[in-house]
Amino acid sequence: MGTLAHNSWLVQVLHRLPDSWLAVLDAWSVRIAVKRREKRRLAGLRSRLPATVPYKLKPWRD
Repeated sequence: MGTLAHNSWLVQVLHRLPDSWLAVLDAWSVRIAVKRREKRRLAGLRSRLPATVPYKLKPWRD
C-alpha cells in the first residue's frame, strides 16, 4: 500500500530541522491539543440543562 508524498515547502523544512527543534514543536502541539480537549470537555458540561426553577402556583382569582 502506497503513501502520499507531500512536496510542500513546509514539509521539506520540517524534515531538515534538528531533533531538538522537532521536540519543541511537538510539545507545543501537544499543549494546544490538551487545551482544545479541555475546552471541548467544558463546553459539554455547560451544555447540560440548567437547574429547574421551582414552580409557584398563583391564585386564579382574588
